[in-house]
Amino acid sequence: MTIAPAAHDGGINGFGVWHRSCRARALDDNLYVVAPNMGTYYLFPEETTPIDTFGGRSFIINYKGGVIDIEALRDHRARAQWDNWMKDLRTELYQILYEQPIYPKNLISSASR
Repeated sequence: MTIAPAAHDGGINGFGVWHRSCRARALDDNLYVVAPNMGTYYLFPEETTPIDTFGGRSFIINYKGGVIDIEALRDHRARAQWDNWMKDLRTELYQILYEQPIYPKNLISSASR
């Protein structure tokens, strides 16, 4: 996975060039591309009006170059009964296993002496 913060400004080239570039990198490199939007900023600390030059449009591209629909994924995770076991996983139960060390410290270094 690679993370590529938004580098488009919606200007002359628009959003399409950035979107196609990210899809091409995902397909070429066979990896996921996460392209989050850059946040707004203030020119001076005393300013009250934020400047938003990037305009949103965060996205995730899968390794095949397709855009992942985040809202559909959230809906599936909330409603799936049989093929989404992650929502039922109770990770707090594993905490008991890791309270005490499983193996003593420096086991390998003491055997090599």
